Amino acid sequence: MYLLRVTDQEGRVLEEHSPNLAKVIDEKIAYIVTDMLQAAVSPGGTAAQLSWMVSRPVAGKTGTTEEYTNAWFVGYTPELVAAVYVGYDDKNRKVGLTGGDIAAPIWGNFIEAGLKERPVEEFQVPEGVVQEEVCTADGRRATALSENTMTAVFISGTEPRLPCYGDRWLQRPQDSGEGPDDIDY
Repeated sequence: MYLLRVTDQEGRVLEEHSPNLAKVIDEKIAYIVTDMLQAAVSPGGTAAQLSWMVSRPVAGKTGTTEEYTNAWFVGYTPELVAAVYVGYDDKNRKVGLTGGDIAAPIWGNFIEAGLKERPVEEFQVPEGVVQEEVCTADGRRATALSENTMTAVFISGTEPRLPCYGDRWLQRPQDSGEGPDDIDY
């Protein structure tokens, strides 16, 4: 959505703008970043409540300054981008909450209201992007030996090729500091 023209009551054009659109990032890279930013709005993320507040795919990033002075959420859907900032001009006043706690719900309410008449759209996976199950311990291709895995997206040809040989091999012995015989394997 662009502001293309401003007219007066008589329909005379007061100002007109023709956007100059240009591709600035490869769509595969943009999709991978979107996939990562969807984690913030998924259960366990910093703005997890959006997963039940907003009834469409969203991606975004929360932010909070030191000592909870300011908070924000910048997010997008396939149709709309918006940012919410919560803070005070007086630097001595604090919001007292994180961006996920105060700004993300405002953003979610805005997105739901703003897009309620629009059909839900999915983030489109561009050609040349593949999904792969990876081991969270070492980032290698998950195998039956991998205890903890996650799905990740890659530009085709960059996905992990080496298999995970099991998370157990990567665990470091725990040393309680009580002597040479206290290492727990």
